[in-house]
Amino acid sequence: MNKTRRILTIPTMFVLILTSALMAQAQTNRAHVAAVTGNDANAATNCTQANPCKTFNAALPIVNNNGSIVALESGGYGGLSNVNKPITVEAVPGVRAFTVVVAGATGIIVNAGASDVVRFRNLSITGVGAAGTTGIQINSGRVIIENTTFSNLTTGINNINSKTSVIECELYANTTAIRSDGQGLDPQNSQADGGTTQLRIFKGNIVNNGTAFAMVNPGTRPCMGCDNRVNILIFNNQGGVQTNIIGNATYLSGSGTGCGMSLCQQLGSYQSQVSNNLP
Repeated sequence: MNKTRRILTIPTMFVLILTSALMAQAQTNRAHVAAVTGNDANAATNCTQANPCKTFNAALPIVNNNGSIVALESGGYGGLSNVNKPITVEAVPGVRAFTVVVAGATGIIVNAGASDVVRFRNLSITGVGAAGTTGIQINSGRVIIENTTFSNLTTGINNINSKTSVIECELYANTTAIRSDGQGLDPQNSQADGGTTQLRIFKGNIVNNGTAFAMVNPGTRPCMGCDNRVNILIFNNQGGVQTNIIGNATYLSGSGTGCGMSLCQQLGSYQSQVSNNLP
């Protein structure tokens, strides 16, 4: 009799395990978070607008690929420790979603697939002057950062071997505003050889930082005595739209492969129509 009971228990346990696994998977196309009124326990009911979660990290696992996390209230939402899928993280118009980065930490880390598009919009990331802080660390993926503020961080944006667009953002009072590491494009032949790394900047303000841009390991062009490749690109259109870069102690620093012999002394500056053709 006891043996029969044990046998009957096995299917029941399997169903429970399977059910738990399914519940842990992403379940919604849009999750909502609210810094003041939210509760992370609401992840069990998909962080609905009526019953939002409190932090970004609690909402992330329940969102389907190409879904979104929407912040409903101004306030602090913590960071995102592993963005590993295509997703949008944004605040509704008029709301600022804050991430405060503590010493030695990173606010948002992106480890998405090579073709995954990850988008951040209307966020504010600050290190409040703490040491060893990074706003967004991009290790992989195709990232779009819009209308987001980075302040008082050791490094605002750290882009590694990825293609990232920074659109109408504000970076101020950081030790280094933007750092990009990896083989860039050949500025004389951008269509034929685009490299692995592009940090593309359009409009916005990069003001009063220690270093505005740090270009690391951009690589060299395949010819004797040529200039280095570039992995940071600033787009200004023919209508006169400009990125405001002013008051930084150092405009550009360069190091690593392609930056020897004083070659790492330029950024790519292109008309906006060129961006349509970049990989």
